[in-house]
Amino acid sequence: MSAATSRARAAEAAVQGQKPNILVLESDQHRYDVLGCAGHPIVKTPNIDALAREGVLLGSTVCQAPLCMPSRVSLITGSYCHNHGVYLNQGYMVDGQWTFTRALQEAGYHTALVGKMHLGGQVPYESLDDPQKIEEIGSYGFDSVHATCGKVMAGIGNRECPYRKYLRERGTFETLRQDYLKRRGQVPHWYAEPSPMSEEDFHDAYIGRKTAEWIKQYDGDEPFFMWANWGGPHAPWDAPGHYGTMYDPNAMDAALEDAHDTSPLQLKRKAEKQSGKMPPEAMGKMRAQYYGMVTLVDDAVGAIVDALKQRGWLDNTVIVYCADHGEMLGDHGMFGKSLFYGASVRVPLVIWWPKGLRQGLRTDALVELNDLVPTFLQLAAVRDSGGSYGKSLLPLLTGDADSHRAEVFSELGPAKMVLNEQYKYVYDPRWEKAQLFRVGEDPNELQNLAGTPEYAEVEHANRARLLDWLAQTHAHVNSGARSRAVGRRAQ
Repeated sequence: MSAATSRARAAEAAVQGQKPNILVLESDQHRYDVLGCAGHPIVKTPNIDALAREGVLLGSTVCQAPLCMPSRVSLITGSYCHNHGVYLNQGYMVDGQWTFTRALQEAGYHTALVGKMHLGGQVPYESLDDPQKIEEIGSYGFDSVHATCGKVMAGIGNRECPYRKYLRERGTFETLRQDYLKRRGQVPHWYAEPSPMSEEDFHDAYIGRKTAEWIKQYDGDEPFFMWANWGGPHAPWDAPGHYGTMYDPNAMDAALEDAHDTSPLQLKRKAEKQSGKMPPEAMGKMRAQYYGMVTLVDDAVGAIVDALKQRGWLDNTVIVYCADHGEMLGDHGMFGKSLFYGASVRVPLVIWWPKGLRQGLRTDALVELNDLVPTFLQLAAVRDSGGSYGKSLLPLLTGDADSHRAEVFSELGPAKMVLNEQYKYVYDPRWEKAQLFRVGEDPNELQNLAGTPEYAEVEHANRARLLDWLAQTHAHVNSGARSRAVGRRAQ
């Protein structure tokens, strides 16, 4: 029996009733290449690196929308923005919308959520632990809920959550609030200084601790699905304690420079606005804080894995590390996300389960983050895919396949992206021209070929492919639920 066949049979054992626990560790705004296992020369991520060393690192994974809420709603529903209708960090999933978490729940899993949810909702609330809000979150398919505000909203938002209450009990909430008010209103967006919060009280440390505590205290007989969500390494650039000083700002790697000679005018103006007046030393300070926050999350991953070891559950737990989208981090003169450059639309993805998956595999096969949905369902022996547009990763993860998708897609509002092994094409009707890169020869995406006579046919073919994709996936995965919800609101 070949090794690949043995791994495939081990994975298939899950379908025969030996269902593994599934642990998803999702950070916010962690770009794909800021990991030691991805070859980053500076950042320290020994715990995620260990998962990659004993598992699979999928190095060419794109999110379905380079923005928090659209990406997260896409993942939980296994669909695209033009299916679920959430394009911005606002709105809500429609009543009764299919989610893979509810499908797991119905298949006998105990499902849990810790940390930043950001899936929207229709229930008004003053705190994320209000009973009605907990009930609404639970309706998405969660038995246990410990939801917190996102990183910025935890400091200066107008709603409560368990984390803010914890800080008030500790007498440290006002420290966070004043620091974030200063960062939001009085300093430039590139301002980077360590947090005045202690490491223990910092948002991401709290989320990691609560996740580990949940694992240590879970006493159910059912296999569990846990979705832990950090708020970092999202801006502001404010690593706490020793994480804020562990990286030397003067020894940071340089951001990718781009003159934007061939870029759409809108992107050139964006870069000038974001970094045109930034002092040279600011970039190193910003990156040092960002890397510190990444290492903090990595340490939390290590503590969570230790909790699994203590319970004796490690061997039967599939562990996934991913992010909702990336971070430009000064590349192309820009910060944040909402763009289709690789730094923004690509995400880290590590999947660990030596019992059933190939160990030490690094693949650059094209993958969509939505592909996690049918993968989880297959591991849990769930046949109800809810019309998900994902494609199971198991053949890739077991070594039975070398490739996965010929092309991957992402979108945000009217902007759409298609990427294959040769080209990336981005169409936005608000721009005076599109973006077209020969990614094999131009991996840094510096030479935009859109609008040139030599590549007119390529550009036309990629635009046609976007139209085909939209047509092929036009149906809402819960069109009946959406129609009923819309009808109720119209009455």
